[in-house]
Amino acid sequence: SATDGTSTTKKEIKISVVSATSSLDELINEVEAADLAEDELTDSVWKALQDALASAKELAGDDAATEAQCAVVKAALQKAFDNATGEKSARENLQKYVKEAEAKISDAKEDNNDAELLKDAKTVLKDAKDLFEGVATAKVYTAAQNNLEDSVESLAIGAGKPAIHVSAPGFDTPYA
Repeated sequence: SATDGTSTTKKEIKISVVSATSSLDELINEVEAADLAEDELTDSVWKALQDALASAKELAGDDAATEAQCAVVKAALQKAFDNATGEKSARENLQKYVKEAEAKISDAKEDNNDAELLKDAKTVLKDAKDLFEGVATAKVYTAAQNNLEDSVESLAIGAGKPAIHVSAPGFDTPYA
């Protein structure tokens, strides 16, 4: 407060102290709260996430951490987190589509579809389901889903009509 002898003026000032690690702390909390499991991610993605998280926690505990240091570590953690959530999302999307594809393939009648198309669709479906026995990259899950979508679409197009298709056994590495 200030006074000139006859009147008093009061001014309230609020000071908010934000540490250099505030936004890093928020990201650490978000990563830890995410539903990510080691057995659903590739080793390299899991390790990158764990390494970035450990570095972030170490820096967050350092009272002398600078904004620049926090920005670098936060960017690395965000990238690792994005890769992990992308891989998980691609796996979940493929799992969801596999269920749809199973129904569409089982509904396909061999007399209405080219027998080769139906056989290929079943092979591509099996290949996609086999991915769930382990883990794969987001790129592999996405490629498997695209291949499965193409196979299911071929069944719809191929119902008594000529269609161009590639036999699944013809691929050396179908998800490269």
